[in-house]
Amino acid sequence: MRLCASLGLLCLVPLTLSAQQQHLSGGVRSGQPYTHSLGRGLSLVLTTSSIAVQGVDGRKQIDIRSAAIVENYAQCATGPGHGPSEIDLEAWHFKPTKDQDFRDPRHRKFEFAVSAADNKRVCDELEAELYGKPVTGKDGTEVLGNPNYRSPARGKGEISLSDVVITGTGQDAEIESYRFVADITLPSLQKTK
Repeated sequence: MRLCASLGLLCLVPLTLSAQQQHLSGGVRSGQPYTHSLGRGLSLVLTTSSIAVQGVDGRKQIDIRSAAIVENYAQCATGPGHGPSEIDLEAWHFKPTKDQDFRDPRHRKFEFAVSAADNKRVCDELEAELYGKPVTGKDGTEVLGNPNYRSPARGKGEISLSDVVITGTGQDAEIESYRFVADITLPSLQKTK
């Protein structure tokens, strides 16, 4: 019996070490964010203005009522460092002009760090790449950021928005609500070590 229990445990280990995929759907309204626990101490938080992945621990709680973003693990991992990001939701994204060269705002792809320590590493590297001085390597090439930086394993997300309702006009326009379908993938535990 011990052998069976040991074998059963061994059979379960590869399943828990592999990448975890989740398929989600729902709706978001102004003042009523969508929050879903992804496991591993992470939560997906969708508001009418942003897509966020947050770490949840005893010290940091998500303020659902105000939709305050404590720390968004997708902010530095997704990019770009300047300009509109895939995780920012703005009403003007959904009313493009004919001169605007912009991606389809209904489909968003993003990446995220899976821990506070990894998020700090990713953000520190982004900061060095954007604002640091180039480092000249032994071969004379210039590198932005840390030449020895190795990116930690990242989660990936893809969200499709539909039924986007916009209120107001011009600069006063805001997203009132939307429906979504999301596919979220957490990296394998082996890659996060």
